[in-house]
Amino acid sequence: MVLVMGWGEKREVLGATPDRTCERCHNTGPWVIYKSRKRLKVMFIPVAKWGEYFAAQCSICPNEVELSALDAHRLARGDITLDQVSPP
Repeated sequence: MVLVMGWGEKREVLGATPDRTCERCHNTGPWVIYKSRKRLKVMFIPVAKWGEYFAAQCSICPNEVELSALDAHRLARGDITLDQVSPP
């Protein structure tokens, strides 16, 4: 019998911010808002999920800002800007 297992990180894109200048690469563009979590699969069936976090990432470089779940959803809806986000 063959047992197929896998693990990794899955990212779900929630939306994008208006154009913003990145402090790291100095490019201007939208930032991607996403939810990420680690997961374990056995025979292609998800068995466990853990380590959920939310972030907004520059679309050019890997610079990102960690967000709370509430702020990530409010930012994706456009209720707040990235400058108004409180630390998680």
